[in-house]
Amino acid sequence: SSFIHRPRAAVAMADRVRVRREAPAEIHRSGVLTGGFDLNDVEFEVTERKFFEEDGSGLLVVEIRNADAAVVNALRRIMIAEIPTLAADVVGIMANSSVIADEILAHRIGLVPFNIDPLTVRRTKRFHFDLYKRCTEVGVDDKIMSSDLKWVEDVDCEDGYKPTIRPAPLHDNILLAKLIPGQEVLLRAQLRKGEGKDHAKFSPVATASYRLMPHVEVDQEKAAPFASEIKAACPRDVFDIEDSGKLVATNPRNCTMCRECIRPDGWNEIITLERDPSHYIFSIESVGVIPPEEIFRRALSKLKLKCIDLNREVRELLKGEN
Repeated sequence: SSFIHRPRAAVAMADRVRVRREAPAEIHRSGVLTGGFDLNDVEFEVTERKFFEEDGSGLLVVEIRNADAAVVNALRRIMIAEIPTLAADVVGIMANSSVIADEILAHRIGLVPFNIDPLTVRRTKRFHFDLYKRCTEVGVDDKIMSSDLKWVEDVDCEDGYKPTIRPAPLHDNILLAKLIPGQEVLLRAQLRKGEGKDHAKFSPVATASYRLMPHVEVDQEKAAPFASEIKAACPRDVFDIEDSGKLVATNPRNCTMCRECIRPDGWNEIITLERDPSHYIFSIESVGVIPPEEIFRRALSKLKLKCIDLNREVRELLKGEN
């Protein structure tokens, strides 16, 4: 793991949130961020990266420390709604004798990701893809796949556009429709640059979510008679039993606060479940157009610009009042 950013100084953080059998309780905010909240104190650490495809899609898990929920949620909303991508926005269907209705086929094409980096094209740029498929072999059904979408180069290069990588669907194996002998589909799709707040098809993430860092403590004296039972009750393998018979929380990050380890009578005095309200586990799953690391960086840059704009507007407002 590596750090994207380290804080300039340690800060005193808020007390943890205690989780009871019924619901979270004992929420103390008395120690929250001594000296006020400062973005310079926020710390990021990449703790997990999983690749799903060769295109860069996958899961990125980042731990965010010394942060407020407002900042973390702002990053999440920016990733979902304000990082631009390209998607089919207009689909002209000249022929469609398949069982898939025109509007459903257009909707499916709109959700196909393409290998075009939105930073390399201006917002007014349009891309065109043609699709023609006819099932002619008697007795054999045919499939329309995303690989059947072909870039119309002569139209899109009239303005001098020269791509480094030939525009194409990011995945060739996305099923769009099925055909039986005699059926055909002829259409042209037009791509444009957009953002998730316009339509979900422009969002670069499949999911972007966060949760508070769990803290699990075990009272060793009281746990001894119930060690094996508590370990078996946890569906996330948070606990393990050492050779000495000692029950320990070896994987507290796996805890989802399902409370199975504190439900039976008396177990809530053995196991203490808490969450740190200033420590977040942030998960970003990319659809592949933009790697999750780059989505995170672009979201941070956009949040920084928003803060700069807000600071300028507040200064102008205060100046006007004086």
